[in-house]
Amino acid sequence: MTQPKEIDGATVIMSIKLTDQHQPTGFTTHYAEGFKSLDRLAICKYEKDPGFYLFYCEIKWNVLNDTYHESMESAIEQAELEFKGTKQSWNTVNSSNKKNEGAK
Repeated sequence: MTQPKEIDGATVIMSIKLTDQHQPTGFTTHYAEGFKSLDRLAICKYEKDPGFYLFYCEIKWNVLNDTYHESMESAIEQAELEFKGTKQSWNTVNSSNKKNEGAK
């Protein structure tokens, strides 16, 4: 499936398709009604929100869960905390929002 530029009304800044090189650490557990397997991660930003969201998505980019972060670096660190090997795997989708990275 094509990588979207927007998910749930938020601009996608970076994303990852999880593979065997991204090992779940077991540090956190996510629950969602009708849970499907996590297949993709996306760091997104809503236009009028100062923070960044780490979206946990299924294969069609439907959001199963999310976490809120004050900075993009914090969202990247959270992903690495949960899935070892993600830190170097991000694909930039929309770099125009990277200038609003927030406090680190």
